Amino acid sequence: MAPSSTLPFETFLELLRAKGYGIGLQEYAATANLLEHWDRLHAAELGDALSALIGRNEDEVAGIRRLFDTLYAPAPPPVPTPVPTHVDPLAPVRHHIWASALIAAVVMVIAAALALFPRPEPQPRVPIEVSPVRTSTGVTAVSVPPPPAPPLPPPPQHIQRRPLAEVLAGGFLAALALFWSIKAREDRRTWRTRVWSSLRGALPGPYHYSEVIRHRPARLPKADVEDAATLLGRVFSSTSRTRELDVPRSLRATLRRGLMPTIITRPRRRAETILVLQDISQDMQMWEAIVEGFLADLRRQGIALDRMYFDADPTRLSDRPFRPVTTIDRVLRARPDAPILIISSGAGLSASLESSTSTWIAQVAARARRTWLTPVTDVALWPQSLLSLPLDVWPMTHLGLAHAARQLSALDAGTPMTADVRARIGAEGHVGLADIERLKRLASLVPHPSPDLLDLLRLRFAPDIPMAAILHLMLQAEGPSAPLIALGDGEVQRALTAVRRETPDLEAAVREMVLAVLMDSEPAADSTAHARWEIAVETQRLLLADVRGSKEHVATASAALATLARGPMWEEVQQALTLVPASAPVRGMIAGVTSDRGPRTAPPVHISTSGDATIPWSWPGLRELVPAATAAALVLGAAVGLHALPVRPVEHVLDAYNLDYEATPTASTPRLSLSPRWRNDGLPRRVDLYQDDHLYRSGLALTDGAPTVVPLTSDDTGKYYQVRATLPTSNLAVSKAVWVTSDRLAYVLIDASPWANATISSPTTKTAPQQTPFTAALLPGTYQVHFDNPDLGVPSSTDRTLEVPVGGTTLYVPMPGFDAARAVDSLMPRPGQSKR
Repeated sequence: MAPSSTLPFETFLELLRAKGYGIGLQEYAATANLLEHWDRLHAAELGDALSALIGRNEDEVAGIRRLFDTLYAPAPPPVPTPVPTHVDPLAPVRHHIWASALIAAVVMVIAAALALFPRPEPQPRVPIEVSPVRTSTGVTAVSVPPPPAPPLPPPPQHIQRRPLAEVLAGGFLAALALFWSIKAREDRRTWRTRVWSSLRGALPGPYHYSEVIRHRPARLPKADVEDAATLLGRVFSSTSRTRELDVPRSLRATLRRGLMPTIITRPRRRAETILVLQDISQDMQMWEAIVEGFLADLRRQGIALDRMYFDADPTRLSDRPFRPVTTIDRVLRARPDAPILIISSGAGLSASLESSTSTWIAQVAARARRTWLTPVTDVALWPQSLLSLPLDVWPMTHLGLAHAARQLSALDAGTPMTADVRARIGAEGHVGLADIERLKRLASLVPHPSPDLLDLLRLRFAPDIPMAAILHLMLQAEGPSAPLIALGDGEVQRALTAVRRETPDLEAAVREMVLAVLMDSEPAADSTAHARWEIAVETQRLLLADVRGSKEHVATASAALATLARGPMWEEVQQALTLVPASAPVRGMIAGVTSDRGPRTAPPVHISTSGDATIPWSWPGLRELVPAATAAALVLGAAVGLHALPVRPVEHVLDAYNLDYEATPTASTPRLSLSPRWRNDGLPRRVDLYQDDHLYRSGLALTDGAPTVVPLTSDDTGKYYQVRATLPTSNLAVSKAVWVTSDRLAYVLIDASPWANATISSPTTKTAPQQTPFTAALLPGTYQVHFDNPDLGVPSSTDRTLEVPVGGTTLYVPMPGFDAARAVDSLMPRPGQSKR
């Protein structure tokens, strides 16, 4: 008895049957047939196919799809913990190191200055001399005190030289040390790079390894080629004849020639050779395998081909690649009736069309059987010159090959391309943004993606993406002729992160395939290419072990990369590991291997034994001295502007000169006497005389003998006078301030009965209490006089307003509560009255 076998998805079908769906033998057979021919890998696509196959309406399709997702939907991949990108916290400081140095120096000086900020010292008081006022009889009069004397200007502040020199020298040396250390570090880095470059240059070649890609299906679909070959098999020659007589044509020809006998034989159906003009320029290198496979398949189908080659310029042809050329005119004249097939992307077509000898295109267009094939299937990538040709251009797709073959076999000769066919061709080869994004994700997993390797990954993991998508990536990178597809670092990092997060299984499968290609591409040992190959292999092994979660293999690959990082290829190790997506533990291992400043470990031993292994000494130059001096000057300017440096006030020299007031010859015309106070004191003998706070007389010469007399007028009275001289240290040598009594004083007799203490007040000042009677010298104006007598029986006080005229007056006030009789009785009691 044969062992029983379980039908595919038998449990799923039984569950559907139990839920009431119509499941019978036909559904079992259809499911088995579907799974037998299923070649996809995505579970979601299989669920869609099964639900559409079994369901009989939209509700059943939706229910079957939900049940399939519940049973067979793959668990979502674990979302990796976002790895914090290694950010150098000092990168902004390094980028702006000069400005940062200046700011740091200024901040340091300001902080020191605030600690040493000087406190203002109290200003010394200038001595004041106010001469007493006397009446004409020599009696001293009481006068209202004069207003305060005008103050002296503040003494100059001189910065102390020693702290100034210390700050300037310290700022300069600190800035110089900073800039010098930056230069020394850059020189060491330059030296290290030069030594490593010399060691890398000493390694033997080859310098780059070539990818050996095996089992790459570089051919067009078999059905497309066979259909085209079937049509091309109908290309027959019209010049070859047989010995069999063509009676109808012979009779017609004899009648047309006036019964002159004319014999015409039947034509021989012989396949005619197709003239193939193949472009082998640099832009066609990525399509070379496809074109060669297509022509080889045509030969295998029995199609005769006569191949000629050209390098971007169709006017110069050769029978073998890169051989002596001949003109296209000779080739066309030698084959006047041969069908012409041109295979080119048209990259170099514009130059040949703009040439003055561009008659070749008219000769080709005059042929009845001619066509143009391009391997670029996306019409959007065709150059404009290709679209302007007077013949049809077809992509190497099923539809394009069929129409090209029909034109060569004269089935569609002279029939232009219709709008419907043009629309179908554009839709058939269109490359969408989703296709380009998927291809970018595949390219990001390859260390140095070449077009051939990327095409292999496309055929293996995304066969539905047109090959023209590779050309889109090449145009975005370095152009269609670039040997490698170089994406930007940001684009690579974004694509790698997306692949690791969304499709980790795809990443593992791609890295396995890339690793297999690398193992087949091992170059000669101990060469530069072998070192680069080892870096690529170990990087793939590290990331493959990381995505699989194999800690042992991660440690092994990390150790191998650390060894490579200590060798001449240390820079390429860092570049290879800069953008890789890795988990936190692997990221820590990578950080131990790489660094922004080069390898963290010591250089290899052979560097110390080389002739240029001594680190050169770096001396500061203008590049360091000028910024250091500028920084020190800025620091000094900031300290001076903020008054942060220690200063020493230079005090004024007080009472340095004699200044006397003499009320002679009259009070309205007094005079001042100026003289030096000491002999040989070193003070200036040319001085200025100030009236209040403004200059009155300047350049007065003093002698050690007779005093210098300055007469005053009536308008010059009632003011302060002072002698000032400026010393070399910017401070002043001054005399005492002398008050010159005004000549407008009026003498007022103040008296009270019996007596009192009187105080005279003005809006600005007042006198001290004086016992009456007394004479007051007052300027004309209004005054308040307060009388107070505490010795009466009852304390008595009163106030009076005094209007002082110009000529003077008398103020007599009897004190309230004063009784003369009572005062006499209290002093001399009457008989029979006791003395109080």
